[in-house]
Amino acid sequence: MKNLLVLLTIILCAGTIVLGNFHWKSKISAEGEKAATSGKTEVEIDKTEEKNKGFEEIELYMSNLPKEIQNKIKSSYEKKKPLHLVIYGSESTSKDPGAWPDLLKQELNSTYGKDTFEVTVLSEEGKTTSDTVNEELYEVVNELQADIILYEPAMLKDNSQLVGTDNTLENIDIILESWSARNENVTILIQPPHPLYNAKFYPKEVEKLREHAEQNDLIYLNHWENWPEIDNEELRGLVTEERNKPSQLGNEVWAGYLGEYFVGGN
Repeated sequence: MKNLLVLLTIILCAGTIVLGNFHWKSKISAEGEKAATSGKTEVEIDKTEEKNKGFEEIELYMSNLPKEIQNKIKSSYEKKKPLHLVIYGSESTSKDPGAWPDLLKQELNSTYGKDTFEVTVLSEEGKTTSDTVNEELYEVVNELQADIILYEPAMLKDNSQLVGTDNTLENIDIILESWSARNENVTILIQPPHPLYNAKFYPKEVEKLREHAEQNDLIYLNHWENWPEIDNEELRGLVTEERNKPSQLGNEVWAGYLGEYFVGGN
């Protein structure tokens, strides 16, 4: 009998130890799963907060821009899908390194990050706006399905070829209407070529472009505000001797205005 009691006591103690160990392991496992789940949630929250904080910083820079472009930048940032900015113009819109399109691209990448804008530069050398329309050169832009188009009409070439302001404006309208019809979500910005020292008729033609843009609710970027006055000798050093392109300093002046427009809201 005594041996039986000892045996029962041993079995009872062993059972208690086994059950206690099982309970402890179950508790540890449950706590571990809880900690893992909690940790994952906190990481996700941290990433969301970091993303929101990053966009809040970017939001400060784009306050100069039209609301539709702001919304496009926000969507691009959230979806990690670059906006396609197509810069289209005459020889004043150069593809060369250090030209104003290149300087603007550098500014956009520096401010918004390299994944926000994809920039394509297209330059029609030696063409008037009439050439652009008659030869349908503008169709190359339609093929690109841009989100934003920054357009510099060939007004300097039109001026030298005596196209006439009315014809220039009519050509511009044909081009813009084509882009809008083929891409209803595109945002179009229009700007003049660079100014020329002591020019007589050309500034009046550019002024008519500005008025035409305002009358037709076009977004007009008046970068001439950043240049010296037409009769200022300093203007000579901002264009090439042929006068059909801005010099390096001229490119910097031009890009300075556009940079302030695109990222100067801070």
